[in-house]
Amino acid sequence: MSIEEAKRELRQIYSYYNRLRDRKERLAEVRERLFSFSMRVSTYGNIARPATSKDKCLLEALLDRMDALEAEISDGIIAMYEAQQRIVKKIEMLDEPYATILTRRYVHMETFEKIAVMMNYTYGYVKQLLGRGIRKYAEL
Repeated sequence: MSIEEAKRELRQIYSYYNRLRDRKERLAEVRERLFSFSMRVSTYGNIARPATSKDKCLLEALLDRMDALEAEISDGIIAMYEAQQRIVKKIEMLDEPYATILTRRYVHMETFEKIAVMMNYTYGYVKQLLGRGIRKYAEL
């Protein structure tokens, strides 16, 4: 595997995480719209207002979108977990400190600064070790 392919593989967890975060935000928006819609349809002052066919279509569309987003989130969690397990298994085959640095950076998504502080290394040395670790990961 090339170094670029190794980087792409290592970044998969972060990509899944970002997609899941995006889907969760969209789901929250749909739920908010659904709640606003149900409040608008169910009450008109103190008198219940009957739902129109347009209201029913909108309600169905919101519920369908919510179901689709929940399914995407569920599938995304499974895919992220599988990718994480596959990547961690390969990282564990590396020697220290490469395994720790790759795990902190790509699995725990820590910044270079945090890794440097936690490992008592300089920022530059962490970047250097990360580059070496990626090369060793690509050789697996």
